[in-house]
Amino acid sequence: MAPPQRPTGYSEKPENLKENAAYRDRFQYVLFRAVTGLFPSLELAAPLVKVGGRVIAKKAMTEKESGIQGLSLVQEIPIKSFSGAKSKLMVFKKCFT
Repeated sequence: MAPPQRPTGYSEKPENLKENAAYRDRFQYVLFRAVTGLFPSLELAAPLVKVGGRVIAKKAMTEKESGIQGLSLVQEIPIKSFSGAKSKLMVFKKCFT
């Protein structure tokens, strides 16, 4: 059995990556911290993730599902920060381009 591939991470503004064709439909996972509202985050991530891939957004507990065409919410995971603040990870699956 082959060893698992080591993940590659990019610390870059998504608006810079989405304009570059080399990054379109490239990633299995795209993870967002609290950068903006959920809808704008999903619009930035959708071009970067492969069909079948996942977009994971860390959002406030009060944030409601606000998916976009091609991304569907598949899981919500409640989490707490080190200071005890509650939030959640919202996991979206890319269904099509």
